[in-house]
Amino acid sequence: MGVLFLFSCKKKDSVTVVGKWKFEKERYRYAYTNFNQQVITKDTTIFYGVPRYLNLDGNGNFQFSCDTCSSTSETGTYLSSNNKLILTFSGASSNDTLDIETLTSSDLTLHNYWYQSPTNYDEFWLYLKK
Repeated sequence: MGVLFLFSCKKKDSVTVVGKWKFEKERYRYAYTNFNQQVITKDTTIFYGVPRYLNLDGNGNFQFSCDTCSSTSETGTYLSSNNKLILTFSGASSNDTLDIETLTSSDLTLHNYWYQSPTNYDEFWLYLKK
């Protein structure tokens, strides 16, 4: 009597930023010193009432859009590399670099942090869903 072993290999699907992402919320946290030399800190979360989207196509182009916005959408190019999403808006000479904190097949969290001192910083998170 023999023993038969069966193995099944399934290729693991790679998760990618490509797709249409819906903005769920934004969180902002910042500090600054006002004219009275008081340190002001804020931590706030914004939830979207109007659906807004970030569409990242497979050719390195992006588009921000809104279902009911009257203005034209913003477009540009992007690069996703080393847990970073680098956006260059059309007509811009510089780019915006966001850290990819979370990336699954249905969730994307982007983070940006600018730090000058403990009393002067600015950071935000963007929470998106497919």
